[in-house]
Amino acid sequence: MLRRILIVLALLTGGLVLGNAPAHACSCAPLTSAERMEHAAVVFTGTVTRLDAPFEPFSPDVPNVFTFHVDHAYKGAPTAALEVASHTQGPACGMRFEPGSRWLIFARSENGELESGLCSGNVPIAKGGKPLTANDLPTGESAALIAALGPARQVAVSPPEPAVVSRRLPPVLVIGVIGVAGLIALVSWGTFRRSRSRRTR
Repeated sequence: MLRRILIVLALLTGGLVLGNAPAHACSCAPLTSAERMEHAAVVFTGTVTRLDAPFEPFSPDVPNVFTFHVDHAYKGAPTAALEVASHTQGPACGMRFEPGSRWLIFARSENGELESGLCSGNVPIAKGGKPLTANDLPTGESAALIAALGPARQVAVSPPEPAVVSRRLPPVLVIGVIGVAGLIALVSWGTFRRSRSRRTR
């Protein structure tokens, strides 16, 4: 009986966690440098110092959260340590920023949190901590981007800390595990009580 209950709970939990994500490809409209600036709430250059990633494969819809060591700001008022979320999957227009890499980030504000992705116009740039120049841009990016950014405002003075990667369980999986553990404890207690009752008769 206990085994059947656990199997049912495991299947239900798996269904809640995994689900059926819609299958679609990410499609981005090309943006000019000015449009990238207009659509973003915060624009900055920074180095990825931390990646908080969901525990795969149980959480395809839980975003990665990247912590950036912000060296210069071009729009908004970012702090020296800034978190930006992005979907884990490319079809959902998610983007992965490798720990230790430096980027020009265009982030939008969603429900009080910063998000960015493949359609935001982010650009990998040369490592360092100085204001962005045309020489820091990869091939294919024009100097017009530097003009659109405008003057840089220094944010962090110290160099970035060594990068860290951590894994986190999605909330629904944590709830499922707690539920299963509680059911096991309840069934075990009931079995103990019945066994004890038989011995005292």
